[in-house]
Formats: sequence, structure tokens, C-alpha cells
Amino acid sequence: MAGSMRIPLLEADAADASAERLTRGGVPWPLAYLLCPWMEVVSRVGPGMTPWLRETTRLTVLAQREWAAPATTVEVALERARAASEALAVAIDSPGTLVTVYEMRMAALAALYGLIVASRQAMPSAWATEHGLGW
Repeated sequence: MAGSMRIPLLEADAADASAERLTRGGVPWPLAYLLCPWMEVVSRVGPGMTPWLRETTRLTVLAQREWAAPATTVEVALERARAASEALAVAIDSPGTLVTVYEMRMAALAALYGLIVASRQAMPSAWATEHGLGW
């Protein structure tokens, strides 16, 4: 199924609404729910918050690799998004101008959007299918 038929409620969690938009755009629902926290933290992270960014990135990459079958396009996009998130964390942790942080944030978001596009083609892994997480 390409997307959920559920209509997000206005008072529902913003992550649910974001995941709903991604599923309607063709991203499998488990991957959509994985990507939302990563996108949220990239959008909001600031000084003193980079451990949150790094841990969210690490856990999302691990989960995506476990849930989706290996595919070159998805793996390349996943690695680009991981590297861009790390570059953002380094920019925030380093003394510098706000322009650098802004540019790194935009690059990280662009890499995540690239991952979203690639995730549309993702197939469930054997592990995901065995655990009922296929799509």
C-alpha cells in the first residue's frame, strides 16, 4: 500500500502528521516514521544539542539498514544524510559564523530529502518481513 488512509488529526503529534505526508508521497510507512525524528532534530538542533543529533542519526541509520533491504541508491542516500548530519554537528560545535551552521543545516536537510526520494524505492528486508514490518 503506497500510503495510509488515515487522516491526521490537527491535535495529533506533529511527527504523525509528517509521517503521514511522507507515506502519501510514496515512502513506506516504517521508513517514514524513522525519518521524521531525524528531520525534526536537524531542523532544531543548536549549541549544546549535538549529542541528540548524533544519537538520532545513529539510531535512524541502524534502523533503516535493518528494516530496508540493501539497495545501492538507498544506501548512498543514507550515507550522504549521515555525513551531512555529522557536518552540521561539527559546525554547531565549532566556533564560527551562523552562516556556516545555516549552510550545513540546509545541506543536511537536502540530504534527508534525497533519502526520502530514495526511500520510495526501498523494499522491506527479510528481518522486517519476518517481524510483520513489511510494506
